[in-house]
Amino acid sequence: MSRSWFIALVSVCLVVVLAAALFGLLQIAESEVEAPPRATSGRVQLVSDEQNVGVVKQGMPLLVTFTVANTGSESLVLRQYRAQHSKRLFPTFTIEPGRAGEVTAEIRSDELLDRGVKHVRFATSDPTSPELWLTVRGTVVRRAAASNDYWDQESVSDDFP
Repeated sequence: MSRSWFIALVSVCLVVVLAAALFGLLQIAESEVEAPPRATSGRVQLVSDEQNVGVVKQGMPLLVTFTVANTGSESLVLRQYRAQHSKRLFPTFTIEPGRAGEVTAEIRSDELLDRGVKHVRFATSDPTSPELWLTVRGTVVRRAAASNDYWDQESVSDDFP
């Protein structure tokens, strides 16, 4: 009888430890998810939802600016969603009511390889448009094809901002 009591006690302890570990993993996963901006009466209006960056070198960081107007009665807040594998948080952009402002999409030129297009998703505080999709187009010259003579090395930075 004492052996079955011991097995029961060990089983209960294992269940408690596994439950605690699972709860801890769930909390870690939830803490890594970005919360969308709080909904306001700000309203998104785009001048253009697409930008062409032209010819870029493979591996370059790109900062692509889009003009966004706020036609609502409160501040409009926008933030680029991060990639699932990234831990980097992007800056938050706030545009006051009745004003236009700029938001910057941050990508790497490698994301344009193959199709020449990258769709970038932003979270917004506009309850009628909680997501904003912007398009970046461009042509990427692969490293093997790009000679050092062609690229002005002073104006090209390999560091991502």
